[in-house]
Amino acid sequence: HMDKGASTAGCAEACEEDEGDGGVDPGGGGRAPSADDESRRILREAAARTSSSLARIWLGPKIWETERLPTLEELRPEKELLEEERVSIRYGREMVRAVGERSHAKSLGEGCGQHEHEAAWATLRGLEDGALEAVAVGFAEHECSALGTELRAGSRNFARLFLSAEGLSLLQAVANELHGLSLEHCWAWDVVGERHEEEYSVVWGVKRLLSRIHVVMVRNHLVEDRSNRAVGRRDCCAHTPGIC
Repeated sequence: HMDKGASTAGCAEACEEDEGDGGVDPGGGGRAPSADDESRRILREAAARTSSSLARIWLGPKIWETERLPTLEELRPEKELLEEERVSIRYGREMVRAVGERSHAKSLGEGCGQHEHEAAWATLRGLEDGALEAVAVGFAEHECSALGTELRAGSRNFARLFLSAEGLSLLQAVANELHGLSLEHCWAWDVVGERHEEEYSVVWGVKRLLSRIHVVMVRNHLVEDRSNRAVGRRDCCAHTPGIC
């Protein structure tokens, strides 16, 4: 069992742990679309027209609708994020550009995306089927706790895609990319998946799963813990204007 604190994958998550959606099923649960749903759809489509990469996230399938592994190219954030200083995320919060030692994405790359970590990834790929099932269960029950039962089950199946040899290789490729990127580019990875309407997107799920796999590596002494928390750094700043 992994506690949620050990698996923080989003810069804003530390501020959000006491927030929830009251168990609301964002998939709709068979109810008729409301005017609110239609408004959100129109806003998503309008925003997505400004960026093909935004369209890929905002209009793309959620994790419980995903039955195949994405490509690395599909996961990369849009270049526009490199120019932003403040980005609105959920619950009225903003993520403030604070690259460098506060980049969670960079710390993941340093923690499991270097050449010296190849043996750790090979060890995970060599495990028997089902050996990493706790990762999928933890992801569904903790990261997706606000979802209804059916969508949590779909989220668990999404996680299982990444526990295969092919899926682990994709997670390693993401980690390798994060290690190789400049700190400026890591800011975009920190933000993508954290904005409103991006929760439960594929890139959101991949970032959460990579963080959980990193926790597995650390707890099994396959890699040294170089997370921001372990070395006394903070992740990217997220705050609610006028409150914190």
